[in-house]
Amino acid sequence: MAAQKGTGSDHVEYTANKDATGQVVGRMPTFLLAMTEEEREVMEKKLVRKIDARLLIMLVVMYILNYLDRNNIASAKLAGLDKDLNLKGNQYQPGCLYLLTAWYTRKEVGKRTALLYCGSLISGAFSGLIAAGITDGLAGARGIAAWRWLFIIEGALTVFVALLSIFIIPDLPRTTSWLTEEEKELAAWRLEADIGEDDWVDSEHQSMFHGAKLAFTDYKTWLLLGAIYGLTSAGAVTTFFPIVMAGLGKSTVETLLLTTPPYLIGAILVMINAWHADKTGERYLHIALPPIVAVVAFIIALSNTSFAGQYVAMCLMIGGIYSGYVVCLGYISNILPRPATKRAAALALINCLSNVCQIYTPYLYPILPAQDSSLPFHTISPSVP
Repeated sequence: MAAQKGTGSDHVEYTANKDATGQVVGRMPTFLLAMTEEEREVMEKKLVRKIDARLLIMLVVMYILNYLDRNNIASAKLAGLDKDLNLKGNQYQPGCLYLLTAWYTRKEVGKRTALLYCGSLISGAFSGLIAAGITDGLAGARGIAAWRWLFIIEGALTVFVALLSIFIIPDLPRTTSWLTEEEKELAAWRLEADIGEDDWVDSEHQSMFHGAKLAFTDYKTWLLLGAIYGLTSAGAVTTFFPIVMAGLGKSTVETLLLTTPPYLIGAILVMINAWHADKTGERYLHIALPPIVAVVAFIIALSNTSFAGQYVAMCLMIGGIYSGYVVCLGYISNILPRPATKRAAALALINCLSNVCQIYTPYLYPILPAQDSSLPFHTISPSVP
C-alpha cells in the first residue's frame, strides 16, 4: 500500500524519504492511513511522552548515579582517602546513546542526549552537597571514615536502581512488550520515515561485521572522533573538580559546596544549546562555538589569581565543554544513522577511543589540593577543538 502524503512541512520531510529511483522507502502502517495529520501528530506526541517516561527518565537517573560514584573519588580524597589507604599519586555509556537513537528521530535525539549528559553535571552538583553533608556529619560515625560512608551510601543506591532498571528500561521498538501493536508500528515507522531506511529488526537481517566495516571506512566517523576526543580530554577537569576547586584556598566543606553552582550553570547552558540546536536544525555552530567559551575560561583561570575570577572561569569551563560535547554526540546519529549496525559501531568506536585520554589526564591533575593546577590547564586547553 502506498504511503499517504501529508501537507506543509510534513510533506517536505516525507518526500525526502525516497531512494535513488524516487520511490518512497517508508511504508505507513494501515491504521495511520485512516487518520488525519492532526490525529497522527497527537498519537505520535503521546507515544514520545510514553517513551520519555519509560526510557529517558531511568537512563538519566542511572547516569546521575554512575557519575556520582566517579565524582566521589575527588571528594573522597578531600575527606581523607589518600591518608587512610596510604595511597600516593594516582594509584587508584555507548549503550545509552544507541538506545536513544533506536527510539527517537533526529530532531528529537539532541535534547534527550543533552538531558542524559546533564545527569553527569547534576551528579557533580549533588556529589558536592552530599559529600559536604557526609564529611561534616558522618566522619567517624560507627568507626567508619567519611569517605567510606560516601561509597557505602551512594553505592547501595546505585545497586538498587540498577536492579530496578532491569524491569523498566525497554527493548527496541519492534520487540518491546509495554507498547500496543499500533504503538510498535508507529514507533518503527516514524524512525523509518525520518531516515528513509528501516532500523534494526534482528541479527539475521544485519551483520555487525558489515556495520563495523561501514563505520571504520566512513571518514565522518574519524572527524567526529577527533572533535569528541578533544572535548573529552578537556572534560576530564570535572572528574577532579573538587581538587581543582580546593586550590582556591577554601576549607574542605566550603570547597565541596562551591562545586555545586558551576555544575548547575553548566547543565542549564547544555540544555539551552541543545534545545536551540534541535529547534533550528543547525549543528556546526552549536558544536564549534561553546568550546571557544571553554578556551576563554581556561585562559581566565590561568591568568587570574583572584578567587572571583577563577570561580567564574570554572562556571564557564564546564558549560563550554559539555555544550559542544553533547550536540556532537547527537550529531553522530544524525549523519551516521543507518544501518543500525553502522550507527552502533560508530558510537562504540568513538566512545571507546575518545576515552583513551582518561589514561593520562589523571596524572595531569594535582596529587594534593595545594599543588598548582596550571599544568593540566596548559596541557588540556589546546585540545579543545
